[in-house]
Amino acid sequence: MAELELSNRIRMRMRAAFKLKTALFLLPILGASWVARAGEHEHPVPEKLGTVEFPVSCSSDVQKRFERGVALLHSFAYSAAEKAFNEVIKADPNCAMAHWGIAMTYFHPLWPPPLPEETVARGREEIERARQLG
Repeated sequence: MAELELSNRIRMRMRAAFKLKTALFLLPILGASWVARAGEHEHPVPEKLGTVEFPVSCSSDVQKRFERGVALLHSFAYSAAEKAFNEVIKADPNCAMAHWGIAMTYFHPLWPPPLPEETVARGREEIERARQLG
């Protein structure tokens, strides 16, 4: 009887060790997959956005569209915000702050760092365009 108990304990320990080894093997693989998708946070654009008052020196025709872009930015709807800021640029090519808005859509402060270098470079390009417009 004692031998059977010892045999069962050994078997249980072997199973536990196997499970632990399996978990330790899979953790980096699954973790890498999660990190690779960590920057993908698209979600539907909220139907109702908060109120934003963000006066800029762009034409008055684009003020509301610019503020919508900022509201989308604050709602983490980065793709929709980028689209809104691009629409502002089409309507007012001299609106430097719209380029700032686009640059901000590349900065996701709540997502795991680091940002991909390509994203950082695109943000820098938009800031440079804004500086050139002045």
